[in-house]
Amino acid sequence: MPTQHSVTEVRRRFASVIREVESGAHIEVTRYGEAVAVLVPCSEKNEPQTQLFWDAYLAFRQKHDLGEVGLSEEEFVEFTLSISRT
Repeated sequence: MPTQHSVTEVRRRFASVIREVESGAHIEVTRYGEAVAVLVPCSEKNEPQTQLFWDAYLAFRQKHDLGEVGLSEEEFVEFTLSISRT
């Protein structure tokens, strides 16, 4: 679970909060007690999205054949590789 800091605290302690994140910490930034952002190290920034994408892809493939949506396996692989480069 990420450490929580208010927007005010992050603003006041910005340099030290960034050092925490650089060392691997995940910081959840809150405003009036509600989470508004999460700071994570750059080395981890794409991991959750990538995992969510593959989870969604596998669930889709269990329910549907790519041919049903007009894609060949090769077209889908090409598309997947093109978006992973961005």
